Amino acid sequence: MSNEKPFETIVLDLDDSVIKQKKLISQLEPSVIKLTEQSERYRYFCKHRDMLALREKIVESSKSSKPKLIFYGSGDYHNMAYLGLSMVNKPVTVIHFDNHTDFWRFPLKNIYHTFGSWVVWAFTLPNVIKVIQFGVDGDLNIVKGFSNLPVCTYNYRLDFLLDKKVETYPNSMNESTLWGRIKGETECVEFIPAGFKTKAIWNNLNNNDLDSFLDRVINTIPTDSVYFTIDKDTLEEKENFAAYWENQGTMTVDKMLRIIEKIASLKYIAGADICGDGSAIINSKNLLKKLILSMKDKGHQSTEYNLRENTEMNESVNLRIVDRLYKYAR
Repeated sequence: MSNEKPFETIVLDLDDSVIKQKKLISQLEPSVIKLTEQSERYRYFCKHRDMLALREKIVESSKSSKPKLIFYGSGDYHNMAYLGLSMVNKPVTVIHFDNHTDFWRFPLKNIYHTFGSWVVWAFTLPNVIKVIQFGVDGDLNIVKGFSNLPVCTYNYRLDFLLDKKVETYPNSMNESTLWGRIKGETECVEFIPAGFKTKAIWNNLNNNDLDSFLDRVINTIPTDSVYFTIDKDTLEEKENFAAYWENQGTMTVDKMLRIIEKIASLKYIAGADICGDGSAIINSKNLLKKLILSMKDKGHQSTEYNLRENTEMNESVNLRIVDRLYKYAR
């Protein structure tokens, strides 16, 4: 990794999962904003006024005009992606790695930022032109288990897909089924309604030659600049310990890095944020957050989040991603 830092790195220390990564902290020398006492306020969802207050803290702590690289720990805080995007002052296409779409509908949409609907908020920013998603295998499908509901067409902003504002490319999911009827076809998916359900046929990464596939996708990027937002729950659990919901994704680190490299070599990186570092389940006084808590992280013990080998594994992935971003930053 080069000694010259092309990004200003900021750690939002919401859950201690990043601050424990000593090698990462030593190499990147980030500004650290301590937020552990306020973690419950931001986890899963938070009010817009709280998000704006946190944005002010970041602006106050900023030491340069360089593009921002923001870490914030667990993917439970992916609503923080709004912060980095709001600091970009040029048109961008968002390159989004995730096991989930994060364009769910949410009640009181103009009041709350949620970890499952931050893409909807992103499009309220005038500089966000398009979102391209990679690795979404854990969403948009009817599967057994209450923790994966709701999965009906109404609960997603599928108009984003049909209007080509969002392109969603699973890593391995070929077909999925949703309750409700929707019809349409884009480069990434064909929706075929039948009865009370809709079958989705996906153009996934595994069914394509990666380099030629990326060449085509890059041709659809309408901006000179891109912003990377990475939730590492898209990765296989043996490569990164995110521990969200009942499973993680199917992408490998090598494939993620190849996608980053291919896009970053041709586009200006206007900023990035990284999450997907598993952190221990918390108790909450908020009833809705209690419900979310009851549905997630099944099969994992709280002690797993503090295992040294999991921290070191996650740190290794973070450093590899940063190294790739540094290599192509300009």
